Amino acid sequence: MTPDELAQYGYERAKDVAFDAILQLWRRREAEGMKQSDIAATIGWDPALVCRKLQGPSNWTLKTIGALVQGLAGELEIKVVALEDPLPDRRNYHAYAEYPTPVLTGVNVNPKPISPSGTPFDIWSILRAQPVVLESEHD
Repeated sequence: MTPDELAQYGYERAKDVAFDAILQLWRRREAEGMKQSDIAATIGWDPALVCRKLQGPSNWTLKTIGALVQGLAGELEIKVVALEDPLPDRRNYHAYAEYPTPVLTGVNVNPKPISPSGTPFDIWSILRAQPVVLESEHD
């Protein structure tokens, strides 16, 4: 993967993570009775723009993300983790299937990290795994 492709991958992934988080909060607020027009009034946007932004991350900026978080009465938390540290949730990972596996240069990454249970695993097989629905999500 070229440096430009790697940068594009990181950009697309960041937008997707932000969109998932905002959409999750939107669904909660919507269930509580909030309307898109309420978000628009809070942040001074046209309701049609709020509607478009909640359909997909397209060209979101940090300003877009911040405004939507405020309009949804939320709090933004950003967390960056090492590639070798598995994440518990990969909801939209299929969106990145067309990208080749990133090649890290100058980074000391153990190709077979050890799971909490002590067994080695391949990080890329975890990253490519299909989403897992936890029982608690059905309650």
